Amino acid sequence: MSKQNLIDTIALETNTSKAEAGRMVDAVLHGLKSELAAGNEVRIVGFGSFTPVTRPARQVRSPQTGGQINVPAKVVVKFKAGSKLLEAVN
Repeated sequence: MSKQNLIDTIALETNTSKAEAGRMVDAVLHGLKSELAAGNEVRIVGFGSFTPVTRPARQVRSPQTGGQINVPAKVVVKFKAGSKLLEAVN
């Protein structure tokens, strides 16, 4: 599903314009990004949780040269599906 498909679905379900539904989607995504950027977990009951996790720095082998490459530490977002979402897709 693309962002536009999501906007179309929200507009249809809420009986609002696509422009208003687009603003709703943008507001939700902005809130998610803001909380995750601040290092906070975002839980949506029944859907799942998004958690920022720090991946430590490590060394990996380059497949081209066979030498070691340093990969810096970074923050990634992990998603864990909620029980109701899992029930819906199974």
